[in-house]
Amino acid sequence: MVGNTPVLWIGEPFADAGRGFWAKLEGANPGGMKDRPALHMVERAKLRGDLAPGAMIIESTSGTLGLGLALAGIVHRHPVTLVTDPGMEPIVHHLLAACGARVELVTEPHATGGWQQARRDRVHQLLVRNPGSWCPDQYQNPDNVDAYGSLALELIAQLGRVDVLVCSVGTGGTRRAWRGCCASTAPISDWWGSTRSARRFSASRREPGSCAASVRASTPRTSTTRRSMRSIGWRRRRRCGRAGPWPRPITRAAGGASGPSR
Repeated sequence: MVGNTPVLWIGEPFADAGRGFWAKLEGANPGGMKDRPALHMVERAKLRGDLAPGAMIIESTSGTLGLGLALAGIVHRHPVTLVTDPGMEPIVHHLLAACGARVELVTEPHATGGWQQARRDRVHQLLVRNPGSWCPDQYQNPDNVDAYGSLALELIAQLGRVDVLVCSVGTGGTRRAWRGCCASTAPISDWWGSTRSARRFSASRREPGSCAASVRASTPRTSTTRRSMRSIGWRRRRRCGRAGPWPRPITRAAGGASGPSR
């Protein structure tokens, strides 16, 4: 049930006539886009013997990975305890409870590490209290990254060829897997709103222009992101195989900012 999600062509009215892009519907997984890494980490841990039969799974989550782990626990018959914070949406909390997961809530952020460190500290305490339990440690687990290899292979099988991949930045697993099987694809990572963007993009850079303009202004000349943005300037029309023509081009607007052509 996890994986082999459909792709959907997005055209008019969201794009000009004859143009558009393909969207990979990872939300079609039972618990959402994090089902892939959750199930993969659990299965790999069981194969290595790190996760004993019936052992408790304990992990820190803000919601989406927790849903995947709760479902993986049902499939492989492991109790699941998830540590979260007040930022979790109530509906996600209810979904976790419906899947049989136990939810531990931290009420105070760590003095220097914030909510994430507070959650990780609670996970450590729970691991000590429950000998034999297992933590996927999504922040350090290479299986979390490798899980996205199937996503790249699915896209190749479904579309035949992909010229530009636009995705959010998480573990970097999709980008890594894509580089291994389709090196010619130009990756464009959406840093907007991420923890890295908070350090790299100052408010003065964000206000006057678009996200694309901020990326161009704040990344080195030789960076992958800058090369990718330049590669989709669409100075000449190109085709993208079975995926159809390119979406609406990006042109240089007044003041040097980049924006969609009108």
